[in-house]
Amino acid sequence: MDIKLKFNDRDAKRGLARLIRAGTDLTPLMRRISSHLADAAEQAFKDEVSPDGKPWEQRAASTLATKKYRDRQPQKILQFSGHLVRSILADWSPTEAVVGTNTIYAATHQFGDEGRNTPARPFLGIGSRDAQVVENKAVKFITEQWR
Repeated sequence: MDIKLKFNDRDAKRGLARLIRAGTDLTPLMRRISSHLADAAEQAFKDEVSPDGKPWEQRAASTLATKKYRDRQPQKILQFSGHLVRSILADWSPTEAVVGTNTIYAATHQFGDEGRNTPARPFLGIGSRDAQVVENKAVKFITEQWR
């Protein structure tokens, strides 16, 4: 008794070829990730929280007492002029997603400055929710390539 099996692996080969091509140029995925992280940074300003959801430290009473703040209250933390939040940019390449700002004072607010008595108020980064979104985007991208 002879048993013959015929296996058509054409679709599998095509799917693997698409995955290989996608793995060498992740530009679409990196663009989606950087866009999400830029949106998350802008949301941090709206919610006044760090990427991990920790509320920003409130402004000191001495800061609020200065004339420039007395004349323009209320405004959100780190948004006196709005320049910092508007300066957030997203960029991407085939291998990386980048979000940042080129304002000279951004690092002072992101990390704080003890010498100036400025608390850290992080607005850039990846919190647990963002990590899940990035993972979901990667899974979706891979799944799209397989089809």
